[in-house]
Amino acid sequence: DAVRYAVCYPIDKDLFGLEPHYTGVLTRLEIMKKIFITFFLILNFIYPCFAGVDFDGTDDYIEVPSADSIKMASSLITIAAFVKFDSTKWQTIVDKRFSSSNLYWFGLSNTDNYVFFGVDSTSISNSHNNTKLSTGTWYHLVVTYNGSGGTFYVNGVADGSPSNMASIDGNDTVLRVGSESGGGTYWDGIISYVAIWNVVLTQAEV
Repeated sequence: DAVRYAVCYPIDKDLFGLEPHYTGVLTRLEIMKKIFITFFLILNFIYPCFAGVDFDGTDDYIEVPSADSIKMASSLITIAAFVKFDSTKWQTIVDKRFSSSNLYWFGLSNTDNYVFFGVDSTSISNSHNNTKLSTGTWYHLVVTYNGSGGTFYVNGVADGSPSNMASIDGNDTVLRVGSESGGGTYWDGIISYVAIWNVVLTQAEV
């Protein structure tokens, strides 16, 4: 299996001035922002890593050794990532679940590209968001979980809740981005700016 390690930088929506709030004379900070964005776009064109890691859907993944900070034994967790995918299949964004362990898995289904999250085989098969996603489109996907329930967010909008959930076991399984911890369900597309918190973020924080 090929293992890729990379450090990639997030894209901040506000930095791109997508909100039409610049009027009148530009401040020094606004000028600096525009210079930075121009530089960022040039780098993003030259070095694709700045847009995320492109997984081939066959054997690519990033592996992170187990640590107390990602075991989530309290069953409080938020996972977030910017993603774009090229095919429809079961595929993993983040996984720290191996065999029958009650740990966490976050990814897409093989029908209609729903976002799934679970901590055991039952919850993974039944807990998904409401909106069908499309290939070739960037999404900001977030799931929160508090030990009994939580919320899916698609581009900042609440979009369903995980169900049939169990508690998270805090064992030493490795964490992978782009595949299951034991291999399989490899991601086909780009994953950028993965973040995991041991708290439940609010919608405003998402």
